Amino acid sequence: IAILIPFRDREEHLQIFLYYMHPMLQHQQTEYCIYVIEQIGKDLFNRGMLFNVGVKEALKDRDYDCFALHDVDLIAENQRNLYHCPDKARHLSALIHRLKRVTWHPYRSNFGGASIVRRDHFEKINGFSNLFWGWGGEDDDISLRLSKYQIPRERVNETLGAYTMLTKRHTRGPANKNAMSLLRSGPTRYGRDGLNTTKYNVTEKIRSKLYTRVKVKLFRADP
Repeated sequence: IAILIPFRDREEHLQIFLYYMHPMLQHQQTEYCIYVIEQIGKDLFNRGMLFNVGVKEALKDRDYDCFALHDVDLIAENQRNLYHCPDKARHLSALIHRLKRVTWHPYRSNFGGASIVRRDHFEKINGFSNLFWGWGGEDDDISLRLSKYQIPRERVNETLGAYTMLTKRHTRGPANKNAMSLLRSGPTRYGRDGLNTTKYNVTEKIRSKLYTRVKVKLFRADP
């Protein structure tokens, strides 16, 4: 399994994530590699597109069976929440504890935060949309894609799927003002907006014992 982390300007969170994630995965006897996909430049953050890049770059290294789609600011609280390749698309982060003890229960169709999807399923839905620049919307879009292509999915229970969020939600960056209109028009673009149209340039690929960091420049795709 490849653990994919879309990333920019979160070095402190990355070190905390690695500190907790490696021992947990080793305890689970998971065969894995962590990829940090770092967006460079001044464009708004594009989380979904970075996941597409992560899949493409990881597959250049190894024939992975599945991918964990993971925010860097989420720390699993239960080591029994398995990071193994499931038969169904699996939503891992069923309960999120935020700062100041605020608890968030993701809505039923939510597929964000931390999830695992098989390679064949990810390719069937054409990955994430490349059009969601700014915070929000890409998780709803991939959820709709999973439904459209009838990919079975599941969510772990809240005891197993409890996570701690290191970041307040409103500090994640500017919101995507076009999210709703993109979601409405999404079904007309699934086949031509996603993994097969992701355009980027790798500026640096750094391999270390703890993870592989891929620095990329993203290029805007036509809507």
